[in-house]
Amino acid sequence: MEKEVKELGIEMGLTSVLIEWKEYKSTSGIFLDQYTKFEEESKMNQCPKILAVGPTATTAKVGRYAFIPGGCKMVRINGTLYGIVKDHVIEATFKTIPDLGEQEGTSAGEIKLDKTAKKVKEFEEKAKYKVPNDFGSSLLKP
Repeated sequence: MEKEVKELGIEMGLTSVLIEWKEYKSTSGIFLDQYTKFEEESKMNQCPKILAVGPTATTAKVGRYAFIPGGCKMVRINGTLYGIVKDHVIEATFKTIPDLGEQEGTSAGEIKLDKTAKKVKEFEEKAKYKVPNDFGSSLLKP
C-alpha cells in the first residue's frame, strides 16, 4: 500500500493525514448489513498505519500507527479505500502496531437522553413554547 501511495504522488492538505484502511471481507461469503460491516472494520482499524501527512501535522508521522478513537472520512482512490483524518484527532502514535484491548468505560461525550429531555421540558415551560418533535422539517419560531 505504501508503494501505491508513493506512485500517486499525493500531497496532503496542511493538517490532513492519510491512513491505511482495511476492508472487512466475510470469510463465509455471507453478505453483512452496513452496520455490522462498519463494526468489524472499526475493530480492524483501531490503529491504522499512517501513509501520508500534511506539512503542518505535528502528531502524525509516516510509517507510525495512529490511535484514532473517532471516525474518519473515507475515500476510494484507484480502487483502494483509504481514510483521511485531521492531525488533531489522533490521540497517540506507535512505532509498531499495538495490541489494543476492549475500550473501557463510557465516553465523556456520551449523550444523556434523560437530561436532554428534562432540559427541553424546562425550556418549554420557561419560554411558554412547545419544541416540535421533528427538528428537521420544522422551523423554531417563538
